Amino acid sequence: MELIYILIILSVDFLSVMLVTGKPDPPKDIKIHVIGDEANISWIIPSNQGVTYSRIYLSHSKEGDLYLSSPRKYKDIPVTTSIFEIAKLKMCSTYSVKIQFLGTSGNSESTTQKFWMTSE
Repeated sequence: MELIYILIILSVDFLSVMLVTGKPDPPKDIKIHVIGDEANISWIIPSNQGVTYSRIYLSHSKEGDLYLSSPRKYKDIPVTTSIFEIAKLKMCSTYSVKIQFLGTSGNSESTTQKFWMTSE
């Protein structure tokens, strides 16, 4: 009976490995909540696709790509987190957030979401 139990565990592990082949799906359900001069960004990370990091980029409509992590124009966020806060954004400006997943079997396509900083 123990031998059968061990074989079942091995086959489940093998199945799990089979599920993480290929590139992950692109980010979905990106939500941006603007509060004052900050934007709180959240997204959904697909399960069982070998995602290790979310890579996030920020672009200003007039100034272009912005530095999120010196000296890089992107920030890699561990897969355990799917929320990112960006402070000190300019009012009356349009921004674009682009998110891509980095995975064990390749990177996903990116998803871009625009938002407007406004004071109410």
